[in-house]
Amino acid sequence: MTTKTIVRQKIDVYPLLSARERLLIWERVKGMWKNRKPNPIQELKQVRKEWERRVL
Repeated sequence: MTTKTIVRQKIDVYPLLSARERLLIWERVKGMWKNRKPNPIQELKQVRKEWERRVL
């Protein structure tokens, strides 16, 4: 009886981006959200609009 060995291949999570590119993206997003102070009234209006779209 012969046995076959399973060769495991390294699967890259983000095949199109390098680690450095992913880091740059995260730093940019972090900077965008750093001092964000949401307006609760605007947030509520937006949630209601999205809810109305889903219900209809």
